[in-house]
Amino acid sequence: MKKLTVLLAAMFLTPIGLYVAARRSMGELKGFMRAGADTTLDELTSQIPREVHDRKREQDLAQVRQEMLDRQVQLTQSKNQILQLKKDVIFLTDSLERRQRLLAEAYPVLERAVHESAANVAFANQELPLTEFQHEVDDLLARQEREEKQLTIKRQGLDRLQRSEREAEEALADMRRALDEAALEAEILVARRQQAELEGKTLEMTAAVSSGTRGTDEAVGRSLARLRDEVTGIEAQNEARRLNAPAGSATGNNRLARHWNRLETLKAIHDKATLETTGKHAESTPAAEQSGQPAESQTTKITGAEVRIEIRGEK
Repeated sequence: MKKLTVLLAAMFLTPIGLYVAARRSMGELKGFMRAGADTTLDELTSQIPREVHDRKREQDLAQVRQEMLDRQVQLTQSKNQILQLKKDVIFLTDSLERRQRLLAEAYPVLERAVHESAANVAFANQELPLTEFQHEVDDLLARQEREEKQLTIKRQGLDRLQRSEREAEEALADMRRALDEAALEAEILVARRQQAELEGKTLEMTAAVSSGTRGTDEAVGRSLARLRDEVTGIEAQNEARRLNAPAGSATGNNRLARHWNRLETLKAIHDKATLETTGKHAESTPAAEQSGQPAESQTTKITGAEVRIEIRGEK
């Protein structure tokens, strides 16, 4: 424990000793200490969880509301004092007015008694000795003066309290508006924060889905390309096998080819026979051509091949 105390004292006194040795002002050391404390406090504050900040904000708002209620209670008490002070002012004013009228009525009576050197004075349905009447008048004057001073003080106090009441009401109204605005802004900011967090999660999900879609598209594209190459290769192999297949083993399209070859062969034979027949007719009937008689011609289509047959002779 002693070692810890000594260590703390050394840590605290070392900067002071260095500043004293360097002939630097202590105000500069206080400034650095205050700046370091502010920086440390900011770092600690930034590390506090959000829930703690929200709870502290709610506590601060509740504290301000309680302070506003306390001031409202004080304002109510001040209003009660103002009402009581108004009653006192009214009471003193009435008392002074009554006493003022009484003294005003006593003046001619006392003046006549002094002038006539009367021993007794009749006043207010009473008959008093002049000396006693003078004492009563002196008491009334003293009380009148004392109550006039009290009335002046109370009126001044009432004016100050009324001004203070108006200022307090305005300040309390400003405080209430500021509290309502702060509470409303806190609710709006909390709602905006929730929406921003939800939007952030949505954007994060969208980014994840987009990256996953790109990966899926690339994988599907590679798979489709592989399938496309495979199909193309198989079709090319089939085409090569079809072209290289023997004539006797060909089927399908090869039947069509044989049918066409058959027609071509028959057509060649037919054309040859037609030429031979035409040549013989030309040798046997040259006179028909010379006489200018038209030769009969006939065109016949045999199994898809067009064959022209001309027959010349007399009718």
